[in-house]
Amino acid sequence: MLPWEKGRLRQLLSLFIVATGLISGCGESDSRGDMGSQRALIKSYVHALNSKDSDTLAKLAPPGYQTDREVAERMTAHGGKEINIKSIDITTDFGPEYPTAKVTGTSRTGPYRESLRLIQIEDRWYIIGLGHNTAPPPSGTAGTDRPF
Repeated sequence: MLPWEKGRLRQLLSLFIVATGLISGCGESDSRGDMGSQRALIKSYVHALNSKDSDTLAKLAPPGYQTDREVAERMTAHGGKEINIKSIDITTDFGPEYPTAKVTGTSRTGPYRESLRLIQIEDRWYIIGLGHNTAPPPSGTAGTDRPF
């Protein structure tokens, strides 16, 4: 092989490696980014529980949700128990719009296990079970006051 052919071969090999990396990354960045955001949300949730921080916990619910009762229930059940996460398993059994985070770990009182349903609104993930929606239904929705 001539010296100039070696340089050309290296260029082609480098180009091939870069192109393969770009092609293999296509379509994966969104789901990996979503999973990273979802995991960060769960870690924030557990940190708020461990810190007994009801205000932060309430902010993890979707906007417009009434959270007082649900946050108080979560604090009673898990607040301040020094939860250590062992695993976060994100599944999409109900579709990618509503993933479920199955969280396992240990706490000062024993094993910890919780399933949390998530929802993405715009570019941010929230925990659905931290409250209930108080917003009125959108206009134009079907009413129940008139028979068919």
